[in-house]
Amino acid sequence: MLDPKILPEYPYRDDGLLIHNAIENHVRRIVEQNYFNDVMYLTEDFEIQAWANDLVETDPLLGCNIKGVPGDGKFESFDDLVRTLTSIIFMCTAGHAAVNLPQYDEYGYSPNYPTLLVGEPPHDTRWRDKPDVLRYLPTKDLCLQSVICAKLMTDRKTNGLADFNTKFQHDPIALNSSELFVKDLKEAALTVIHRNLLRKYPYDYLNPCSSKN
Repeated sequence: MLDPKILPEYPYRDDGLLIHNAIENHVRRIVEQNYFNDVMYLTEDFEIQAWANDLVETDPLLGCNIKGVPGDGKFESFDDLVRTLTSIIFMCTAGHAAVNLPQYDEYGYSPNYPTLLVGEPPHDTRWRDKPDVLRYLPTKDLCLQSVICAKLMTDRKTNGLADFNTKFQHDPIALNSSELFVKDLKEAALTVIHRNLLRKYPYDYLNPCSSKN
């Protein structure tokens, strides 16, 4: 997936990496400066280490049972913590946008992506005529409901990642890093805009400067 020679046209990868790198740089600046660039402060931080353990704890009443967490329950390097935080932030922002925003484009035409099928699925590959296909599709009323839901879910309710709706960070380290973070995101947005001018099918879901509708 990462090799453009194998998969040359993959906007989610190309645009997503721009956002991922900006988030990672932002997180690393804050993490390393808050721990004075000394990993000993990180390994002795009982609160962050307890959180790391909660992430991998297999008991559903005590933890999250997440597989593949760097450090496997103990952050012993800045890279472990930075990778974890970057992944969480990316999935809650760019990852969510990439899954959520295209829904109307896909579900808006029910035969392309029906929310359900009626009866048993086909068990062979023989040709189906239009009446055969229509028998599998949901009723007009159900199709309309799914289209309405998709439209509501894909409306942008917040501004892009580069335009904070609320200011949550107030300490100097975070504020200084946020300025650089926004700068990186705006540069990424310009790259996305340029790419979309050249793409056969524009992909604007990961433009960090896109405003809400």
